[in-house]
Amino acid sequence: STSTAPRRPSHQRSPTPSAKSSPTSASNLGT
Repeated sequence: STSTAPRRPSHQRSPTPSAKSSPTSASNLGT
């Protein structure tokens, strides 16, 4: 998690990591 987003935790709003980790985030993005 730190390697991809050092400033943002995985549970925060992340474009790529969040969408891949949680399907809910992808739905919010419209993907």
